Amino acid sequence: MIMYNQTGEAVVMLKERSQSLRYRNVQRGSLKLYSRRLDQDGIPILSYFEEGLDYGVDWQEGTVWRTENSRIPDWSSHIFYGKNRFDQTGMSEFSNEPYTVYADYSYASLTPADNGKAGACAAILPACSARHEQREQISYVVYGDSISTGAEASEHRFAYSFRLYQHLQRLFLNSSVEYHMKAIGGETSRDGMNRLLRDVVPMKPQLVTLAYGMNDQNRMLPDRNDVPVHEYVSNIRKMIDTLKEQLEVDIILVTPCAPNPLWKFSSGEIGEYAEALRNLGREYNLPVADVYRLWMEEIEAGKSYESLLLNNINHPNDYGHSVYEQAFLKLLSE
Repeated sequence: MIMYNQTGEAVVMLKERSQSLRYRNVQRGSLKLYSRRLDQDGIPILSYFEEGLDYGVDWQEGTVWRTENSRIPDWSSHIFYGKNRFDQTGMSEFSNEPYTVYADYSYASLTPADNGKAGACAAILPACSARHEQREQISYVVYGDSISTGAEASEHRFAYSFRLYQHLQRLFLNSSVEYHMKAIGGETSRDGMNRLLRDVVPMKPQLVTLAYGMNDQNRMLPDRNDVPVHEYVSNIRKMIDTLKEQLEVDIILVTPCAPNPLWKFSSGEIGEYAEALRNLGREYNLPVADVYRLWMEEIEAGKSYESLLLNNINHPNDYGHSVYEQAFLKLLSE
């Protein structure tokens, strides 16, 4: 067994019910639960909770729960508690932020950690690697919807795209890596396809991450998704073809995370969009950062959607963005 450290894991707790941490076999005495807020200067202020007074722990199972008189916020006070097919239309206050606390702990695991390796990059990022060998500048363009813009991340440095950018800087030390945000909130793959030639191609990037699907799967009308899967595939295919025809560029396809299944406008079909993207990756021999698979592993491990989505709908919190980051690290470690 190898000991690992988990930091900044988001946890939302309900009444005195057990809430799973991501990992079991937590080292006894290692857990720190705390709230986090920013002062007027943007400096984080941490307030720690006490085991026994505020929460209990099952170290082997990796579960925590509120005590009867806990200072930890109780999610049963949330406006959407107990509501199926909830609708936030016209509402301004429905964030999970006031209910989110954070966990740092050590745990034992047989599974080795994934870390990006420069050798792996040569295989999956040939355009970037070629520029690196010549000590030339590498340009990275972020393309997608609001998740790619970093929506709901507490600071942009915690957004998955910026985390990837920082990894690229470490992997390609001989090159200057540029970071260009071209994602737009609210977009579907249809929107991305329509502006690709205008907003991305002229920049001549060496790397583009394509991350659409969350808004495509929305079912705002009762009889169909905003962008059906077959059209989604067509749109992504056209973007891939355009980039490959116009540029010498590496493309990473990014499967979406899963929205809250209790949200009124969730189609429940996000997995089909993820599978369609995997199929396109196989067809074009492109790397796929499979966020959806890791996201569902979080859910299967007992993490709640409330602990992963800060807006309780479809925007990951900082920890959720770290799941995206892990998808890229797994890719760069293969």
